[in-house]
Amino acid sequence: MEPPDRERGAKSGVTSGVARTPLVSIGVPVYNGSRFLRECLDSIFRQTYPNMEVVVCDNASRDGTWEILAGISDPRLRALRNDTNIGPFPNWNRCMTESRGEFVAVFHADD
Repeated sequence: MEPPDRERGAKSGVTSGVARTPLVSIGVPVYNGSRFLRECLDSIFRQTYPNMEVVVCDNASRDGTWEILAGISDPRLRALRNDTNIGPFPNWNRCMTESRGEFVAVFHADD
């Protein structure tokens, strides 16, 4: 299940509606994290600081993780999906590479 504006592939994803470059990026690497992902993202989105983006890199999950991401319309979210599992460290690195903020933090999907 994927909305029409989302692309597939190693660099698939959605660009957020955030007009300016965010100061803070929060990278969330995830693999088969559907059990905790929604709660994790809700926690991040409850933060009051407005100049941030959340970059979620789904490492080819097979448990409904991508469907959860597809159902979130928060403009601060950038959801990216790998075609194949590239391993945890490369996926964490992808979160950092895709981040546009001056400051970057990693927040794991099961935290």
